[in-house]
Amino acid sequence: MEHSFDIDIAKEYGIPCAVILKHLWYWIEKNRANRKNERDGSYWTYNSVSAFCELFPYLSKNTIIRALKKLSDEGIIKEAVFNDVAFDRTKWYAITDKGYSIINGGLAQNAQCHLPKMSKSDLPKLGEPIPNKYQINTQINNISNSKELDCPSGSEERSVQAEVKEVISAWNKLSDYGIAPVKKIGSGSKRASCLRARLREYGIEDVLTAIANIRESDFLKGKNNRGWIITFDWFVLPTNFPKVLEGNYNNRNGSSEAKPQYYVPNGLEKPKKVWQ
Repeated sequence: MEHSFDIDIAKEYGIPCAVILKHLWYWIEKNRANRKNERDGSYWTYNSVSAFCELFPYLSKNTIIRALKKLSDEGIIKEAVFNDVAFDRTKWYAITDKGYSIINGGLAQNAQCHLPKMSKSDLPKLGEPIPNKYQINTQINNISNSKELDCPSGSEERSVQAEVKEVISAWNKLSDYGIAPVKKIGSGSKRASCLRARLREYGIEDVLTAIANIRESDFLKGKNNRGWIITFDWFVLPTNFPKVLEGNYNNRNGSSEAKPQYYVPNGLEKPKKVWQ
């Protein structure tokens, strides 16, 4: 699969915004051609952030969220929710008049898009995120190094660094519970790589929630039959982090004597049963 973007839009708003705007434009214009998803005088496309992450694996979750917010804040796109089911909060996106004025002369004239042949039954159903198989296949000249998109310089990189500092600050407050603080986290270290991966995968809020869960777990604070205490390097491993986030180690019914059913030392994938 190939992606492309308009250079002038990328220079003004950044590469992630340019790539995502091209994607939205493609699907909105396809819906316009098929008279699909017309609401309030505009044509729309829709997708979830998790689906965007699959479509753009070279962009982090936070990068995608920031790019969509920037496009919205700049008045280039508008957002709404038109799903049939109330609890489905998948967002819909349309391009504003300002957005089309920016696109005209760029995407609309220069893009060479190869649309896949689709039957009527293949078209996305209302109220469902766009399936991943509906992906852009375009003539691309502009993307050559995807790592630059995920680790940008400037304000976006500073934002990532700020998130890392916020996580470390929250973690180090656990020293009040006897948990070792982080004294150093080199940019090229394994712990830094793991932390950035968790931030990309879950976002800053979930990482901070997982740290808060540690306070609710006597087990992670050393009250177990081994005297084991959680460490930062163990916490950020992909096999361990989701269990802490989901509260698997939290005290049961508020009891300080409660312990989780399984103990997973040193990031091992196979848990060892410690009580029944």
